[in-house]
Amino acid sequence: SEDNSMVTARMVCKHDATHVIEEAVNTTSEITREPTKTEDGEEVFTGIFKGESIFVDQYKTVNLPATGIKHTITFKLNGGSYDGNADDLVMNAYEGDTIIVPDAPERAGYTFLYWKGSEYYPGEEYTVKEDHTLTAQWEKNEDPGGEGDDPGDPDKGGSSDDGNKGSSDKGDKKPSTASGAKSSTGPTSASTKTGDASNPYALLALGLVSLVGITASSLRLRRTRRKNDE
Repeated sequence: SEDNSMVTARMVCKHDATHVIEEAVNTTSEITREPTKTEDGEEVFTGIFKGESIFVDQYKTVNLPATGIKHTITFKLNGGSYDGNADDLVMNAYEGDTIIVPDAPERAGYTFLYWKGSEYYPGEEYTVKEDHTLTAQWEKNEDPGGEGDDPGDPDKGGSSDDGNKGSSDKGDKKPSTASGAKSSTGPTSASTKTGDASNPYALLALGLVSLVGITASSLRLRRTRRKNDE
């Protein structure tokens, strides 16, 4: 039978097909190897015919499947890697088993936080109940240079090298103008005015006037001496 609870033996005479001998007996069973979570077992069914039957006793061995239910646990690295290997971790385990959550992967510029799904940390125990996926969660590290605009990156609001040079030239002129504005009303206004009088053209004019004056005086002195000599 399909459930191995009965075995039937039947013999047909080779000289007369209508001459049929048939016998059915219930079987007994014995588990010769118990199944485990990971290993199959065996069960043997035996059919023993009665008395001086012409039939030979029958034996049938049936496989008993392992009792464990296998599940797949996947750890998605989400941009991380182990020694340069970015493949996700896949573990096969039986329902009820306890596995150890793997170490944190590595990712340049990021700090590992935890495995999401729910929230597990490296070294913790995880009890397998079903197929499950856990995903690495990351936090971006702070930029040592700050988060301000990069002056060398036009896309971030900064200027190019040429722009920086033009800005520097303007910056050199502005402080000079501002300083002059403050000097006109501050304590150094006198010094600023003296600086204005030291114009080279004005100095040249003063020098010429002085030279003319000296020459005229020298001529008058010579005329005076001549008259005295006469």
